[in-house]
Amino acid sequence: MSFRKHKPENDEDLEAWLMTYADMITLLMAFFVMLLAVSEPKKEKMEHVGEAIREMMGMEAESKDTVSEKSKDGTISALYDDLIEIAEKDNMGKNVSVERTDKGLIMEISSGAFYNSGSADFKKEAEPFLLDVAEALANFDEKNYLIEVAGHTDDVPIKTPKFPSNWELSAARAAGVVRFFIEQGGVSEQYRAMGLADAMPKVPNLDENGKPIPANQTLNRRIVVKIERNEDAEE
Repeated sequence: MSFRKHKPENDEDLEAWLMTYADMITLLMAFFVMLLAVSEPKKEKMEHVGEAIREMMGMEAESKDTVSEKSKDGTISALYDDLIEIAEKDNMGKNVSVERTDKGLIMEISSGAFYNSGSADFKKEAEPFLLDVAEALANFDEKNYLIEVAGHTDDVPIKTPKFPSNWELSAARAAGVVRFFIEQGGVSEQYRAMGLADAMPKVPNLDENGKPIPANQTLNRRIVVKIERNEDAEE
């Protein structure tokens, strides 16, 4: 009887079979891991996903807000430039200051250049400037801004039949400016007028010995116009 010799397996064939088997096991493990992840999602993973979505949405909203703020900033910047140009054109540079703020801008007007002592009537030479400012504010097409006009005096008491105190005088001056601006086309809902008398001095009226400082008193007699965003207004 003859026996057929068994041919030994080729090493390459064995290695290929083992690799195929290992790949199948790996695929099965991946499949079950996927099933587990879908059927029982971990809270931490879901939180990470939610956080990533919120972050993306926040970045988009921030981008929109930035564009909106830049648009507003451009508008208030144009008004700032207009007011500076008006002050120079009407030779009011020494009596008027304009500065930017985080909320808008502030224009400060020296009372001495606009009123006679104890009066709330504009001087004739001040009217061209006020007309130009009124026109610039009327063309300021930003409804979410408020225009607040405040009258300030020094600490020297006043008592006349028309103005019994500095409170009445400062309020009358502020109200007169607001009325003038509205008459020239301003939107009345955007305006506020207030008299502050000597309650908020820019600099001390008196020195450390209680003596008046005339130069400081002159600085404290002023009209302050604030053009600022109304934080309560709807966008």
